[in-house]
Amino acid sequence: MNENELNKFLPFGPKLRPFLSQTELTESTLKSFLAQKGVFVGDNRKSATIPLITTHLISPTEFQYLTDQYRNKEQSIKKRSRHVAWASTNNLVQALPFEQLNKFDLGLPEMSSYELDSDIAFIAEGVNKYVAEYSLTRTDLSKDWHNYRSHHKGRITLRRDKKSGILFMNMEHTSSETRDVNEYIIRKVEKTLKNSGDVSRTSTINKISSDEFSNIERIKFLLGLTDMSQSKLLNFSQIKHVEIGPDESKALPENIDWMKDTVTNLILNGNKLHTLDLLSNEEYFDSLIIREIKA
Repeated sequence: MNENELNKFLPFGPKLRPFLSQTELTESTLKSFLAQKGVFVGDNRKSATIPLITTHLISPTEFQYLTDQYRNKEQSIKKRSRHVAWASTNNLVQALPFEQLNKFDLGLPEMSSYELDSDIAFIAEGVNKYVAEYSLTRTDLSKDWHNYRSHHKGRITLRRDKKSGILFMNMEHTSSETRDVNEYIIRKVEKTLKNSGDVSRTSTINKISSDEFSNIERIKFLLGLTDMSQSKLLNFSQIKHVEIGPDESKALPENIDWMKDTVTNLILNGNKLHTLDLLSNEEYFDSLIIREIKA
C-alpha cells in the first residue's frame, strides 16, 4: 500500500485492533468514544472496549477523532531529568568546549525508520549551559497504516549549577525515537565527562521518577510543567483534560469526602480546568492522584 492509498484508507473490524491497542489511545479515550456512539460500558479495560469498537462501522469523522487523539497523545511533550555530581573546578564550556561538543561522533544506531532533519547542534547559553533542539522524520511503510510518517521534536539541556556542584541533564521528547536519541546523546556526554575527570568515574547518573514524589509534590510538579515551564517547545494556554482520583490510603478533606467509596477515577473535560478548586486548592493535593493531564 503506497502513501496515497494510505491517505484514503478507512479501516474497520480486525484492521482497527492494532491501532486501538496503542498506548497513546487510553482506556478512557476508547470508553468516551463508545459513549459518543451511544454505547455505554462499565468496564474501562481495552479487552472490553476494543471488541465493541471493531464490531461497529465508524464514520470518517469518528476515525479522524481517533487519529487526532493518537497524534495529540504521541506529540505531547514528555520530560526526563538526570543529574550527577560535578567533580572539577571547570565550568561546562571548559569541560565540553563548543567545538568538541558539536563534533561528537554520535554514532547513532542504524536508523531504519527515521532520519534527522538536520545535524544536532548545541548552543551555549553562558558558560554553564548548553541547549540542543532538533527534529526527525519517521517514515516506515512496514508499520501499521496509522503511523507511517510523522515529525517529532527533541530537546536536550545541559546545565551545571555552580552553587550545588550538580550537572543537570534535562530531556524532552515527543516519540520513542526522540527519546532514544536523547538518551544516546546523554550517554555520550556522560562518557566524555568521566574520561576528562569533570565527573567522577564512580558517579552514577541519578534519575528523577514520580515514585520519588509525594502526592503534593507530584501535583505541583505536573501543574508546574504547564504554567511555569520555561520550555521553548511548550506554550501554556489552559488545562483541558484531567483524570484524577482519591488516594485510598489518605483521608479526604471534608469538602471532597463525597468521593470516598464512590469515586475511583474522575475524568474532567472542558476549558481552564486549572482554575477549578480541585486543582488550585493545595489542601486537597495530599489526598489526590493525577493519572493524566492534557493542556
